Amino acid sequence: MLDLLVDRLLFNFRRLKEIPEGSDEEKTTAPYIEQARKKLEELLAHITSKVTNQHEIWATYAKYHEGFGNKEKVRFNGISASLQ
Repeated sequence: MLDLLVDRLLFNFRRLKEIPEGSDEEKTTAPYIEQARKKLEELLAHITSKVTNQHEIWATYAKYHEGFGNKEKVRFNGISASLQ
């Protein structure tokens, strides 16, 4: 389920980049995507602080950060999530 949330948010984030900057659609959509991004990041941080031994959760966490360009957080245990 968590993986689906990350996928959907990343899809919407990529779609937002295709919307002309300054357009009405961009002005109304961007705040909602940013709010969802922050909430999902909080949720992922909370889950990963409690569950430390499930590879799937860490791979989802890495995919989230990779999708938003946080390269320093993509690697965990010396292995890139994209190689998993």
